[in-house]
Amino acid sequence: SDQLKMIISAIDINIKIEKTITTIPEALEYLKYNEPDLIFLDININEVNSLSFFEDKLVKSKIIITTAYTEYAINSFALNTIDYLIKPITREKLEKSLIKYTQFSDNNLPKEYKEKFLIKLGTSYTIVFTKDISYFVYENKYTTAVGFNGKKYLLEDTLLSLEE
Repeated sequence: SDQLKMIISAIDINIKIEKTITTIPEALEYLKYNEPDLIFLDININEVNSLSFFEDKLVKSKIIITTAYTEYAINSFALNTIDYLIKPITREKLEKSLIKYTQFSDNNLPKEYKEKFLIKLGTSYTIVFTKDISYFVYENKYTTAVGFNGKKYLLEDTLLSLEE
């Protein structure tokens, strides 16, 4: 939206807004040939839930969700989502999201973090790299890593140890 563009420009004039897209087909076509660093994605595009169209696509761009709906927050993290902004979007909220984006961009990861996990699969083991993990889930006393490819890996780590 124009308001979002205005706030972004006020925060940092060096941020280049490449394209504003208003339909899902246009977005999918654009993403076939382009990989923007960051996407601001509204969940409701022309009365259609955009998450359902993007969940099965391998979108490598970082995503900040902008929406009036709180109920889609959990589902949005199946994407490469780094933040979920509830409208109205303020400069303060957007600044915090952009700081998150900067902290988690591939070139600027925190210096000390676990780079890979050794995962037991039956009687064998596999290595899953941190950069390939979309998010972690803790439920029923188990921690699961979910990859960008949708695969789930049971971890022995607690969420507290992962956070550290």
